[in-house]
Amino acid sequence: MSTFQFPGLFYISDNYDSTTGSGYFLSVQGDTVRLLSQRTISSSSDPGYTGEFCTDGSFLYYCILGDGTNTGSTWVRTAFSSF
Repeated sequence: MSTFQFPGLFYISDNYDSTTGSGYFLSVQGDTVRLLSQRTISSSSDPGYTGEFCTDGSFLYYCILGDGTNTGSTWVRTAFSSF
């Protein structure tokens, strides 16, 4: 895993490609956090770690209980809507 910091901007990557600038999955700038990759959780019992979150563009998923294994993980989700 790599981290990159630029003035006022912080990126985290696990597969950064310096020739294309791709591979980032999280950026932090001021009071804004952006998830730069998507992941769909197919079941509320999918493996996850407590506190982990992700999005697929339709839902925000949050793992309320989990140790990364297939046993005992619990995910919740909320749908996106305009306001």
